Amino acid sequence: MHMSNPLLITLFILCNGFLTASVHAQTIISPEDTPKIIANSAKNNNPISTINNAFKNDIRLFDNRFRIDYAIDEVTMVFFREYGTSPVVLVRPDGSKLFQYSADKQKLSWFASPTFDMINIKSPMAGPWQALGRILPDSRVMVISDLELRTQPLPKVLYADEMFKMSAYLMNDGVPMTFAPFSEAINLTVEFISTNSPEENNFGAAPRTVATFEDNGLGLDEAPKDAVFTGQFRLNLPDGEWNVVSKIKTPMYTRETLDEKIRIAPNPVAVEVFKDESEKGDGQHIIAFYTNDRNIDPTTILLEGNVRLPTGENIPFSSQERTIKPRQVIIDNVYDGVYKITGTFFAKTINDRDIVVDIPDYNFIVEPIIVEPEQPSAEELTIARLQAERAAALQKEKDDAKLIKNALIINGLLLLAGLLIMGIVKGVLWYMQRPKPIAEPSAKVTDESELELDTKPSFMDKLKRLLPGKKATKDEELTPVD
Repeated sequence: MHMSNPLLITLFILCNGFLTASVHAQTIISPEDTPKIIANSAKNNNPISTINNAFKNDIRLFDNRFRIDYAIDEVTMVFFREYGTSPVVLVRPDGSKLFQYSADKQKLSWFASPTFDMINIKSPMAGPWQALGRILPDSRVMVISDLELRTQPLPKVLYADEMFKMSAYLMNDGVPMTFAPFSEAINLTVEFISTNSPEENNFGAAPRTVATFEDNGLGLDEAPKDAVFTGQFRLNLPDGEWNVVSKIKTPMYTRETLDEKIRIAPNPVAVEVFKDESEKGDGQHIIAFYTNDRNIDPTTILLEGNVRLPTGENIPFSSQERTIKPRQVIIDNVYDGVYKITGTFFAKTINDRDIVVDIPDYNFIVEPIIVEPEQPSAEELTIARLQAERAAALQKEKDDAKLIKNALIINGLLLLAGLLIMGIVKGVLWYMQRPKPIAEPSAKVTDESELELDTKPSFMDKLKRLLPGKKATKDEELTPVD
């Protein structure tokens, strides 16, 4: 494969003893190590060795070649390539090829990410190898002899809700691993595991990863790709005794070390609220912050935070006094409801260690003031009673007058209705008793044999019989008309 620019390869050569005992997950940085680490430059102390430079330089058209010595029992290679490009292809000294998709059949361990390949080969073939792919420049062939993570020592006592910055260096053979892309292939973490002592508050607590170290220039990390990994703790853990486990993880293996036990003490911040006690509720609330922890210098306490009012408005506060007295924050009593206090507590221990602790969330409720009326005097009670009696009498008079008025109206309506009914009845009777005209005799001579008496009473006859004094006798009903 011909390329115009030199192609460089990253290669981890791990000897047989490396996977058993030569890798340490964490080593504490001693005071005498710190100047050495700072003084060492990437140029003079880079744990990167080029294998067989003469061989590489002799093959100008194939700069992506490297040689594996016959004495190597196991090799782990890392190739960093352009983002999103295909995994590399390895060409062995005999010309055969190794592919990522057939790694299982060829008994290889091959991890491919968008930016790098990590390949582990046991009993590799000795001789010149070649890697084909879009491999990043400025890489080197690295020989790892002793990989370890060195961190700043943790204090023996930390506090619940404390925020703690911790730096670590990935070391190879005692010097920092300054090859920048290598940070993408590893993961450095710190995990807290409860000692499960029944008398401790953390008894039964689940293991918790409290920090992941990054070398990306974000958060508290000062510069990206400078071989200094930064982790930030926020110990949102119950107080008690904990084991600390430091881990180095790569796609191929994990190394971990159990560090010394540490103790997490209870949150040192105490909050007390003195609510407004004025009669009208127009005074102020006093919020006091202090600590009962004897390991903290009270004169070094600084506060930053805010009070959330019942309306949702945030009132910031800050205290920078140097005094042994509790720090006070004064808030006007403007609204009834829930007030919420949040913030950060800064201080120094008596051993001059700076601590930063989250103030535990603290709420208090302001109830509305109920003003009880004054008790009236005996004279006022008498006047009020007389006024009530007079008002009741006047009301009774009004009610009686209204009742009489309603009764008169109802009786008048009933009388009017009776007269109306009587008038209707009389009209009906007059109509029924009015004289009827006499019918003229018919010119037709009627035979006596055709004459028959209509003995069936008519409707009007029935109505007459119902009226008093007007009932006709049976004989009258049958008397023929002349």
